[in-house]
Amino acid sequence: MSPSASDPQLSTSDKAVATPKANGSQNSPAKVESWSPSSWTTKPIKQNAIYEDHNKVAKSLAKLERLPPIVTPTEIINLKASLRDVALGKAFLLQGGDCAELFDYCEENVIESKIKLLLQMSLVLIWGASKPIVRIARMAGQYAKPRSSPTEMVNGKEISSFRGDILNGNALDERLLDPSRLVDAYFHSATTLNYIRASISSGLADLHRPLDWGLGHVQDPELQMKYSKTVESITDSLKFMRTVGADTASKALETVELYTSHEGLLLPYEQSLTRLLRDPALPGATAPTEHKSWYDTSAHFVWVGDRTRQIDGAHIEFFRGIENPLGVKIGPTTASSDLLALLRALNPSREVGKITLITRYGASKVRRLLPEHIRTVEQSEYARTVVWQCDPMHGNTRSTSTGIKTRQFSDIFSELQEVMAIHKEEGSYLGGVHLELTGDAVTECTGGSEGLGEDDLSLNYTTFCDPRLNEKQALELAFLIAASITLASWDFRIEAKGAEWGQDLRDAYGSLETESITAFEDRRPPVPKAQQAGLAIMMLEQASTATRKKGKSKSPPRQPGHARNRPSSQSGSRTAGLTIDSISLSEDYSKQVHRCTLHPTSIAALLLPPAREKFARMSDSMGEEVDGRDRVDDAFPKQWVLQEAMSKRIRRDELRLTKLTVKTWTFTLNPTPV
Repeated sequence: MSPSASDPQLSTSDKAVATPKANGSQNSPAKVESWSPSSWTTKPIKQNAIYEDHNKVAKSLAKLERLPPIVTPTEIINLKASLRDVALGKAFLLQGGDCAELFDYCEENVIESKIKLLLQMSLVLIWGASKPIVRIARMAGQYAKPRSSPTEMVNGKEISSFRGDILNGNALDERLLDPSRLVDAYFHSATTLNYIRASISSGLADLHRPLDWGLGHVQDPELQMKYSKTVESITDSLKFMRTVGADTASKALETVELYTSHEGLLLPYEQSLTRLLRDPALPGATAPTEHKSWYDTSAHFVWVGDRTRQIDGAHIEFFRGIENPLGVKIGPTTASSDLLALLRALNPSREVGKITLITRYGASKVRRLLPEHIRTVEQSEYARTVVWQCDPMHGNTRSTSTGIKTRQFSDIFSELQEVMAIHKEEGSYLGGVHLELTGDAVTECTGGSEGLGEDDLSLNYTTFCDPRLNEKQALELAFLIAASITLASWDFRIEAKGAEWGQDLRDAYGSLETESITAFEDRRPPVPKAQQAGLAIMMLEQASTATRKKGKSKSPPRQPGHARNRPSSQSGSRTAGLTIDSISLSEDYSKQVHRCTLHPTSIAALLLPPAREKFARMSDSMGEEVDGRDRVDDAFPKQWVLQEAMSKRIRRDELRLTKLTVKTWTFTLNPTPV
């Protein structure tokens, strides 16, 4: 049913406001077109809900109009401020939750497991990416799902498709659209959000005790160790802050903001919860503001889907008038001209952070499609105003030979890696990820370090819609994202140290800054330097280890007039074939430079995927000692073959290092300006 503007349930929609017309351009004045929460009813609509009993629909919507808001304008405006920071490259957005939220998920353990998982993932991202994390849950309202067909055939009978708990049930005898579910959705949303707020205010998100979050179903020792080390590092930092007298009792360490979101698919429901409310007072204001705006109080953040973003359609008409931050799904079917038209319709004032572009292409298509979309936006009047967010889930959905929908973990991460690389090449900023996940030990996506295969899907396949990452896969992906953000943020240099150890590196080989590895000749575009640096560190370490295991360790003769360079165990890692003196990280935060020196093993663990032993193997034997000295010349493997690279496109490429005579290396990672 698509209600008309005269329906009684639209009583809150009578007051119209003027908003710029959608097709306004940068160089021409925008035409003014009136808007009201009900003006969408004059536009064509996709994914409409057709009810049999119109009176029951009117009764349910009238009830919703009388109920209090689920979220407040202050919370919505606070989220907009945080998303502004994301758009400017100062923060990172983590958004995740169920594909289709069920009313049955409104339980203590289910809600808490998702909160803990999002907190754990954000902790990993904060520590790895060194940026504040904005957290948005696909919770407390994600009850409607678009479907490719309103009906399906079951046992030779045509019945309504399951469209989410807000419309109908998944059981065959519950497929008739039920208007009472609109009110049920409100109360389940409000109850879920109430428990989220209560849990966080009671100390669930307290950074002083992150181990209390637990790892639930994650039994993998390596993943447990990595998470525990991250927690220990943060705990040690807090102890140090207390020791030097810094304030660690701040509320910022005891609580977090966790916002809610859902796809704004069912417009009668969204309209009934859209209210004309007073804007929050600005910081420092001495009196409350009298200005009012329209807020969709069903959630903090709503997005328009790939199937409903028609520029002349009902959904864009509704979204263009509300104050909430908005998401727009874009993918292979999005024309570049439509992209700018959408931005001009939804954000005519070019408010920074107002719009989040959620890209969903698929690992095999992203390289071909994303660059043009980035250029379209960043070369227009909307440059540096949007949040670029990657949804690596929807474009990588496939069906097994038995018809089970699934997603491959490697495809998900491959698209994420490719998106990061493309944004770096284009000079834009990937501001976030959008994931479908659960805190349960489901078996819906294949792959990951636990190696789930198609035969394992039946073990615990519980989704009623699209496959989700389980707790272990989601946390593993967080570590990989953190490492990839780190790589994408740094340029890399290798310098020689200690003249007595041989000729200068730049004469012998050249630095990684210019021509680090003579591999990937056939790959276009070239592998990012930071990724080359990570591979080089791995090769240097493993070559040194192999040389040490091979046998003798002899010291080079002391050069006349030079004191022998003997790094301490605290500053370097000494091996028979190689001495790595130190690795220094420099990160610029608000013009304050913080430096630290890490053991090479630690930095390699930070930069590289977790399964390092699976990442590469030596394809030929190590070189022999030269002139009785443990020179590096032939100590490196002549060839490395990538066996299980995280990105399929570099599989089986060769890496070569030859004629390196320098014995002491200093690795310096410098930030790339945003």
